[in-house]
Amino acid sequence: MKKILIALLITSVLFMFSACGGGEDEPVYQASGSSAAVSANDVWVFPGGSSYGDKDISGLSTAVAEKVAESYIYDRFADITVQVFVEDSVFEITESCIEISESNIASSFDEAMRSNSAVNITPEYEMALTSGAQQSLQNLLWSYEVETKNATVTGYDFDVNSFIYEEGVQGKSFDFDKTVELINTQINEGVSANISVEPIYEDPQINADDIRGKFGLLSSFTTYSSNTDAGNHNMSLAMSKINGTVLNPGEQFSFEDTVGNSSVPEGGWQPASGIVNGVLTPVYGGGICQASTTLYVAVLKAGLQIDNRECHSMPSSYVEMGLDATVSYEEFDFLFSNNLDYPIYIEGYMEGLELCCNIYGVQPDWWDEIEISTWTTEEIEPKPGNRYIVDYNLEKDEVVFKQGAQTGYKIDAKRTYYKNGSVVQEEALDSSYYAELQPTYAVGSGVDISALEAEDDQGFNSYY
Repeated sequence: MKKILIALLITSVLFMFSACGGGEDEPVYQASGSSAAVSANDVWVFPGGSSYGDKDISGLSTAVAEKVAESYIYDRFADITVQVFVEDSVFEITESCIEISESNIASSFDEAMRSNSAVNITPEYEMALTSGAQQSLQNLLWSYEVETKNATVTGYDFDVNSFIYEEGVQGKSFDFDKTVELINTQINEGVSANISVEPIYEDPQINADDIRGKFGLLSSFTTYSSNTDAGNHNMSLAMSKINGTVLNPGEQFSFEDTVGNSSVPEGGWQPASGIVNGVLTPVYGGGICQASTTLYVAVLKAGLQIDNRECHSMPSSYVEMGLDATVSYEEFDFLFSNNLDYPIYIEGYMEGLELCCNIYGVQPDWWDEIEISTWTTEEIEPKPGNRYIVDYNLEKDEVVFKQGAQTGYKIDAKRTYYKNGSVVQEEALDSSYYAELQPTYAVGSGVDISALEAEDDQGFNSYY
């Protein structure tokens, strides 16, 4: 009789697994501790008497038992509230704000499947704030943060002949990571509590008193214009845009960003002489290079850091070779940075034919005078012959002399710092190259340039 019952039991079990989708060729495996063949597609369930904490998981699949185990964990925190006090706000953390960050659910369930015997699992877990709750907390902390600001100069009051100073601002921040760590620790203790987040204060490195009384002239440089009325207008306009610039420590000045697009009539720019292809040609904004040059030398004499400077293709009449700074919108920009410990104030103006740039700041302790020196390293004579440039504004067969031959130069420069008359530092500056040029002619589109060049090769030309 026992043999018949065992045979019936085995037959019914095999029928149940095959009814779950198995066919004659379905792979089978032997359940540990059992001689019964079990289909790979069948769902394993916990044996009777199994539990996770005080939750019975007997007869449950691992997927269902996992939900039961998670509910057991979350039930532990159903009545717990952690209040986080930030300034005058309260950030309340309840069950919906937390999640299971670590647990022994998966590992203990795997072990139970391998043993295929009843298990009583002791829950082990760690809880943490959800990413959404962390972001909300971060946003709250950010709303109370204050950026640390050093005192600076904001302008000049001509009524009282004094600079205007802005007081420094004490910064305030919060340690987000430490706050989250405190919250997670409190949550895992399983007890409601209040947490106060203390701000971190940072004093400004520069106060107004550090500047006031010490702020004075660092450098000054003047050039004189021989340009046209339109060129002088452009110079004056450029200097007015530079005037009043404040550059705090570490900040960079861009001539292009400060003055704007000078290559178009918008903004009040007028056509005046500018260098195009080595020839003086009327262009909008012509003349502003004298403004950038005046500023450049003042910047050098103030000990500021030069980030980008380009020389012209030919020497300038208003400054010695090696000390000019050309600018051209979206092509050449003059850049420098305030590498001093305190803010600087730039005064720029044009009075009559005089362009003046003054830079104010706090005199560094390590130098009291700067000398700029230049010297020629090479002179380059132009090649024989002439240079021809097609000008479509001329008559087709017209030839116009533009300018004579130009000797080329290579110039080196340096900046020397002194303290009480002694050299304390020497610094090489950007070298300059002014191109050698043959006599230049503009020709109409119908002129045979090759014929003119042939005449040049023979040593004569009817146009000069």
